[in-house]
Amino acid sequence: MKKSLKRYALVTIFIAIFADILGFGMIIPLAPILARDFGADGLQVGFLISIYSIVQFIFAPYWGRLSDYFGRKPILLIGLLGMSLAHIWFAFSTSFSHLFFSRIVAGFFGANIVIAMAYISDITHSQERSKNLGLIGMAFGFGFTFGPALGFLFILIGNKLGSAPPYGASFAALGAALVCIINFVMAYFFLKESQTSNSKISGSVKSSLFSRPSPSFIWKSLTQPKLGKIFLMSFILWISIAQIEPVLILLVQDDFGWTKSTAYWSFAYIGFLMAFSQGFLVRKLIPFYGERLVNKWGLFLVILGLFLIACSPWAHLKSILFFNLILLVSGVTFFSVGYSLTSTSLSGALSLLSPKEQQGRIFGVNQSLSSLARILGPLLGGWCYRDLSHSSPFFLASVMGFFAFSLAIWVGKDFPNLGLVSKKTKDVESLPPSYSIDRVQLKNLIDKRIPFHFFQMEKLIVEDEFSEVKNIVNQSVFKTEEEVLSFIKNQNLHCPFVFLCENGFVSEKISEDLRAKGYINAYYVEKGLRGLKKN
Repeated sequence: MKKSLKRYALVTIFIAIFADILGFGMIIPLAPILARDFGADGLQVGFLISIYSIVQFIFAPYWGRLSDYFGRKPILLIGLLGMSLAHIWFAFSTSFSHLFFSRIVAGFFGANIVIAMAYISDITHSQERSKNLGLIGMAFGFGFTFGPALGFLFILIGNKLGSAPPYGASFAALGAALVCIINFVMAYFFLKESQTSNSKISGSVKSSLFSRPSPSFIWKSLTQPKLGKIFLMSFILWISIAQIEPVLILLVQDDFGWTKSTAYWSFAYIGFLMAFSQGFLVRKLIPFYGERLVNKWGLFLVILGLFLIACSPWAHLKSILFFNLILLVSGVTFFSVGYSLTSTSLSGALSLLSPKEQQGRIFGVNQSLSSLARILGPLLGGWCYRDLSHSSPFFLASVMGFFAFSLAIWVGKDFPNLGLVSKKTKDVESLPPSYSIDRVQLKNLIDKRIPFHFFQMEKLIVEDEFSEVKNIVNQSVFKTEEEVLSFIKNQNLHCPFVFLCENGFVSEKISEDLRAKGYINAYYVEKGLRGLKKN
C-alpha cells in the first residue's frame, strides 16, 4: 500500500476506534450508577462489568477468524450495529437483569479492537507494526477522555426530558448508540477493505496476531524465565485497574457525596491523563531513560496512587481543608500516569523479548491474560467493596502493585532497554541487526593487532586444557553492563566493540543495545565461551 493511502487508512481506523471507545467511555461510568439505582450491591456491579469481558473473551477470536475469510470491513460494520443495539437495550433497561443481558449482547459484538489490530497488521510492515498498534492505545486514551464528558452532556439532556428510562441518566446510553451508528456510517463510506481475495484465503495464518493461542503455547510462554515475569507484571497491573474500575465511581458517590454528573467527570479526568501520558510523556521519557527505568517509575506511581485513594475516605482531618479530596485527586493522578508509563513499557518489553516469528502469538497470550484480568478484577473489587470496606479494593490493588514492583527489581537487567536511543539515531528499525563473530574471526582481530575493545560481560573461568581459548579470553576485560555504557560515552560511534559471555545471550543483548544507540561496530562472540571451546 502506498504511503499516502496507508496514512489515510490509519487515520480512518484511528477515528473508527476512537468513536468506538468514545461510546464505551460513555457506558462504563454509567453502568455502576444505573446498577446502583436498580438496587445492585458492589459484587453485582462487579458481575455487570465482568460479563462483558467474559463474553468478549469467548467470541472475539471467532469474529477475528471470520474477518480472515470475509474481510475486516464487513465484520467491523456488524460489530458496530450490534453494539448500537446493545446500547439501546441498555438505555431502555428498567431492571438490573435487563442491564446484565444488554452487556452480554455488547460483549458478543465487542470484537472491534481485535478487528482493528488485524486491519493495522494487514497494511503495515512488521517493522512499523508496534508503532502503529500504539494508535489503538492513543484512541483508548482520547475515547476515555471525551466519552465520559459526552456522556455527562447526554445526562443533562436526559434529565430535562424526564427521569424514567430511556431518559435521565439512561439517556447517555442512547448517546453511545448514536456514536456507534455515526461510526458505522463513516466506516461504511470511508474505510477501505485491507484484505485482497488472496489474503482472505490465507487468513488463518494472519489470525495469529489476534486469535487466542493454544493452551500449550500459553503455558510454554508463561513458564519462560524472562517472558513469564513480564507476563506476571502485566497481569497484576491489569487486574489492579480492573479491580478498581467498578468501585471507584461507587466510592466517590458513597464517601464523597458526588453526584452522577461529577462522577462522570472523574472518569474524563482519568482518560485525559492516560491520553496525555501515552501520547506525550511516554514518547519523551523512554528515549531518554529506557523502558527499564520508566517501568519502575510507572509501578511506583501506581502503588502510590492506589494507596492515596485507599486512604482518602479516612482522611477527614478538620485541620486541613479538603484533605481527603486532595488525597483522592492526587491518588487518581499518580495512578493514571503510572499505569500509562508501565503498561507501555511492558508491551514494549514483550515485543523485544519475543522471537519475530512468535510476535503474534505472544501478544495473543497477552490479550488472553488481559481478558482474564478484566473478568476476575471487577468481581474481586466488588466483593471487597461490599463485604470488607470501601477502601479495601484499593489497598489490595496497591499491594499487588508492590508485588509487581518487586518483580521489576528481580527481572533487573533482563528487562529490555532498547528505548534508550542515542539522539543521533532517529530510526532504530533502520539499523542493521547485531553481528556475531566466531573464534577464527576473533583470533584474526587479536593476531593482526586490529584496535578494538574486548569485554567480558560475565566473569569467565577457562580450564587449562583450553589453553588457546584461555589466551583469547585473557585479552578481554570484565565490565558490567553499566560500566560498558559509561565507558562508551567517551567513544565515537565507529569504535569497534566485541563482547563475550558464557553462552552468547548476554553479549548478544548488549551488542543489540549498542547498535540501537548507533554504535554500528558492536559485535558479540557467537555462542560465547562455549562456542570458543567447541571450535
